[in-house]
Amino acid sequence: MASGLADANHDRAAWVAVAVALGLGGGWVVRVHSVRRLGGVTGDVFGALVEVAATITLVLLAAKPAWR
Repeated sequence: MASGLADANHDRAAWVAVAVALGLGGGWVVRVHSVRRLGGVTGDVFGALVEVAATITLVLLAAKPAWR
């Protein structure tokens, strides 16, 4: 029984890692776009990066139970 619980925890940890990586990737895309469009980054861009990364991560974490 403990083996099944350990497997479930590894699956959750793996999904959290994937969600965080995708959130960071979304932030990276916004940064690249901002550098091309604005020629650099400002404090507003950094704020947007935080919001984009957090939103993508949280949406993915919230959506995971619906996929089972």
